[in-house]
Order: sequence, then structure tokens, then C-alpha cells
Amino acid sequence: MMKRITCGILALLTLLGCGGEGVGGARPPGAGAEERCANFVTRSLTVEARTRTALREALGAPESVDVTTEPNRHIPDGTDSLVTVSYPGVAFSLRKPPEADDLMERIVVRDNRWLRWSEPGIGATSEDVTLILGEPAERDATLLRYSCSTGIVEEPVSFVLENGRVREIVFEFYVD
Repeated sequence: MMKRITCGILALLTLLGCGGEGVGGARPPGAGAEERCANFVTRSLTVEARTRTALREALGAPESVDVTTEPNRHIPDGTDSLVTVSYPGVAFSLRKPPEADDLMERIVVRDNRWLRWSEPGIGATSEDVTLILGEPAERDATLLRYSCSTGIVEEPVSFVLENGRVREIVFEFYVD
């Protein structure tokens, strides 16, 4: 048990010591923009935990937890809990249906230490992002939205822009 806790603490300290830089090199691997985009969407997050319990085990106590509720779409009289678990520079949004496990819906990254690669990351220009990942499926002055996941369902990633630079990166996951 002590070894597991020590490994978790070391992993967290490694992340915190990254000084806002990505932890795995400059860019996602790939021969071209399409392959780099797929790798970014599927492999760029440094945290693989996808439940509240797993997040707490991997990262410790969160900075904050916000909970709201809404009717379940499939279970009459059922209520889903919508939970946002926040740590410095990242927020995890989960859905908890009745009598089911947590389902990750969205991860919002605001600090490069949560990314495996520093490019494209927080602070990048829209031109930097398109140079690395290619043209987005949707684009306007405040958003670049990519739909380049390799799965059966679309799990887009969006680069939210402010003054032409990436302010946050939003990873969305299919939940039904």
C-alpha cells in the first residue's frame, strides 16, 4: 500500500514540476496532420483516470467539486448527477446515472502540464494548431474544433481561443 501511495505522490510531483510545459516532447507523433490529430485526441492527456475515485487515487483531493442534477434521459423518474472535479489547470466533468458508474463527459485543460505534448497547447496561436493538426472541422475567431478521433463515435477536441491564442482545450467524450 505504501509503495502505491509513494508512486502516486511521485507521479503528481512529476506533473507539478513540469512548469506548464507538456511532459512528452514537443508534438504528437505522426507522419501527417491527420495522424497527429488522431494521436492528440486519443493520447495527449497525462491523466487516464475517468471516475471520481480514480481521479482521487491518481491526483489526491481536488481543489473543488461541484454537483448539479438533471433528469436521466432513459430512466423515467431517474436523476443524473453532473459532477465537475477541478484541480489547478484542469476540470473533469462526469455524469453519474442512477445505479451506474461515473461517465466522463468532458475534460477542460487550462495548463500544459496536463498534456503529454507541449504543442499544440495552451498559449499556441491558431496558426500553430492548424500547422500541427491540419484544418479543423469547425472554425471561427474563438474556436477550432477537431473531429479526428479514431473511434466509432465522434469525440471532438476544441481549442478555445482568446486574442488568437489557445486559452483552453476541451476534450469531449461520448456518453448516452
